[in-house]
Amino acid sequence: MKKTFIVVSLLLLSTSAFAWAIGPMNYQGRLLNNSGIPLTGSYNFTVRIYDAASGGALKYSEQQNSIAVDDGVYSFLVSTGTSPIGTWDINLWNTPTLYMEIAVNGQTLTPSQLLAAAPFAFQANIALTTNNALALGGKTATEYNNTLADICESSKGKWLELVGKCLGIGASFPGPTMAALSTLTASTDLSGLDLSKADISGINFGNANFTGTLFKGTTLNPAGIQSANMTGVTMDGIISSGAAGTFTANFTNAFISNADLWSWHLAGANLTGISTSNLSNCYPVLPANYKCTGKAIFGPGINLSENSLMKNALNVQSIGLNAFYDISMANMDFTGNQISSVDFPGDTATDMSNAKFQRTTIYNMIFSGNLTGTLFDQAVIKKTRFRYVNFLPTAPSFNGTELSFIWFETIASGSALNFNNALLSNILFRGAKPQGYGQNITLNINDSRVTNLVVEDNLASLTITDSFVVGGLSIPVSTAIPSIVIGGGNSTFFEGGVVSGNFTGANLTFTAYNNVSFRGANFTSSTGLLSSNMVNVDWYGAKCPDGFQVTTLGGTCIGHGI
Repeated sequence: MKKTFIVVSLLLLSTSAFAWAIGPMNYQGRLLNNSGIPLTGSYNFTVRIYDAASGGALKYSEQQNSIAVDDGVYSFLVSTGTSPIGTWDINLWNTPTLYMEIAVNGQTLTPSQLLAAAPFAFQANIALTTNNALALGGKTATEYNNTLADICESSKGKWLELVGKCLGIGASFPGPTMAALSTLTASTDLSGLDLSKADISGINFGNANFTGTLFKGTTLNPAGIQSANMTGVTMDGIISSGAAGTFTANFTNAFISNADLWSWHLAGANLTGISTSNLSNCYPVLPANYKCTGKAIFGPGINLSENSLMKNALNVQSIGLNAFYDISMANMDFTGNQISSVDFPGDTATDMSNAKFQRTTIYNMIFSGNLTGTLFDQAVIKKTRFRYVNFLPTAPSFNGTELSFIWFETIASGSALNFNNALLSNILFRGAKPQGYGQNITLNINDSRVTNLVVEDNLASLTITDSFVVGGLSIPVSTAIPSIVIGGGNSTFFEGGVVSGNFTGANLTFTAYNNVSFRGANFTSSTGLLSSNMVNVDWYGAKCPDGFQVTTLGGTCIGHGI
């Protein structure tokens, strides 16, 4: 099937220091297929310049081979190509009317482009005539500006009438000093632009409207857009130049990927519905032991509500160190998000207190820092570590939460964890115990289904009430937990697996054991051990209270066991 190309373009002319030697013409454009999809790859361009729109005499031509096209964006300098026909000099531009024709990989594109206004670019340095109308190819200055504006806007650019420049693909407005947008244009509507590969770091856009604009490979100063309307923008591979204050920008339904967000402070920004991937707020290469102290991507007050996707949002890439410290994400709302491969590292100075992860899907993550009062209600959390976390003074909420393959590792001493109506599968509480961590943890499980729960921390109390325990429960053998309540006001049902550890002094109220092994469990001084229903229970080696005797599958449990 024949491939059809569509080109939108922008012409920028330059001159040399010699009156009759004409400098190259910078030809920039965007290459699309016949469905309007931007192309990427290497393409051969043929440039032909005629003195009529059709059927005219060929005045100049050349080849521009192996031109790189990235997401449709390309540029090259006319007059620097190979196999030229004709002469690139002032005589060419003295032709009253010129049209440029482009062919891509041998396919000629139509229509040709009018170049009648082009000689204006040479007029300042070439004393061709004092007649401005002639120097403008028969056009008035107003007509000339209107022609360039048309070319600019046909390429999804914005013509800045106050300075006569195009804000579009490959535009050059470099910093570090920023000019106010009002000095460049009277309009603040910049919606729908294509700013691919542009350097706009020298513009302060104020509250300009960038709705639907494309920033691909764009260099910008975040301070220049911190109060702009960024609704629905696409920011891919942007480069930050300069520091930003606190953002109040509206990023609703924006897509941000592969971005350098150095020094962005998004506290107060509206990020509802945002999609992000592969973001970092640290440079890819940093000195040893460098920390991005206080340089949080996300800050307090941000609203990340329903259906936001934050894949790899806080990964630190290519530096191999834990670079996020002292981050404040208190009161953040992640409700309804899908979050994966995100690292919230740091220490207790990393503040996520009272954050909301309700109905959030969390996968392959690390949580660290202050999670007091954090809500995980109805969330789905898988393959995640809670490491060096503080749940004081208010325990996080796990109501209706589904957790599987979770490590609660090194929890601040005195913290409490409450699971209600939860699904807990392959949960490990383990305990490296540096000072202030891993001691006197309170663990409460109510009305939940538990599969393979392993407790290695020194719990102050363990309470499992009205729950269904499948596949086993393991607690420390060497150290007695001061308070163990299994059953509580109603009952807890065990089926399958191994129940092991030290239950000395525990208050046990079981309804039933089905196919359970209590091998090696220590129930000395425990109360309420008798059950109304025991089926295929293995008591071999178990230590039971004095006076308690049972002989069932595989062994006996008779007063401290044998």
